[in-house]
Amino acid sequence: MLLGGTAGVSSAESEPAPNTKAESHCVTGVPSAGKSRPGPVTTRCFATFSEAIAHSTGGWLRLPASASTVEQAQLDDAQLRARSAGALSNPLLGIEWWNYGYSGSSWTIYGQDGTGCYAA
Repeated sequence: MLLGGTAGVSSAESEPAPNTKAESHCVTGVPSAGKSRPGPVTTRCFATFSEAIAHSTGGWLRLPASASTVEQAQLDDAQLRARSAGALSNPLLGIEWWNYGYSGSSWTIYGQDGTGCYAA
């Protein structure tokens, strides 16, 4: 019997367990502030960052499934393609990541009415 000691405890047992919680990538669509009857603020979550960005941009930007970031040039290209097709691409207003280095779960805020002024 061992009382009050650490003998027999391996270093692996004394280290905290890694975070095994699955990532979540949520998006919040906010209505344009200029509308007389703005729609509701909507939030939806996805398993991947790629799915979240596709939803946020109205499907105009589809990143590889393994993507964890998006470049401004990719967003600009999606907006140009949407305009060329006579459609609106929702502007991304901001992306927040849970971890440093643009990693982990994310929260993307986008304008759900295409163009206009957005107020939080």
